[in-house]
Amino acid sequence: MEIRQAWKEYEQENGEFDRLFFSDVGDKFRKNGFLTPMGLYLILVWKLESFGSGALKSARKAITENSEENIRNISETAIKHLRNNNVEEAIRELCRLHGVKEVVASAVLTFYDPINYGVMDVHSFKTLELPEDYSPLRYVSYLQELQNFKKALGDFSCHQIDAALYMLDRKKLISH
Repeated sequence: MEIRQAWKEYEQENGEFDRLFFSDVGDKFRKNGFLTPMGLYLILVWKLESFGSGALKSARKAITENSEENIRNISETAIKHLRNNNVEEAIRELCRLHGVKEVVASAVLTFYDPINYGVMDVHSFKTLELPEDYSPLRYVSYLQELQNFKKALGDFSCHQIDAALYMLDRKKLISH
């Protein structure tokens, strides 16, 4: 199965869910230039929802253990790093938030700019046969992989490509 077909399947399975989250959280994040506690909570829920109730507890804890001011300041600083083409530092900055590790930080960047950023995920990494190293440096190399696909496909965002890669591995797991 190729990227285009995998994206269609992802869209059928998750499209409405993604649109709701990305339009609400992503639009507010871009407009304001920072995350709110509710925005952070919703990104955590979106990224971790497959982990069940433990993920909801983690998301709740993240917004109660980070002040609104802290979430705002850290997310604003991360976006400044992005504007200076320093993705590694943007990831590191976001990881200063309680409950945010590199994988969630990559989701935050994807909500901010789904055209140019994608989410690190075990399934996507397996599809590309990448080691399960979710460091800021690995994220930069993963983004390069997504950008290469984006150039080759022409009409796909990095988020669409990472979602398709995710789906390709999930389909492999289901068929075995």
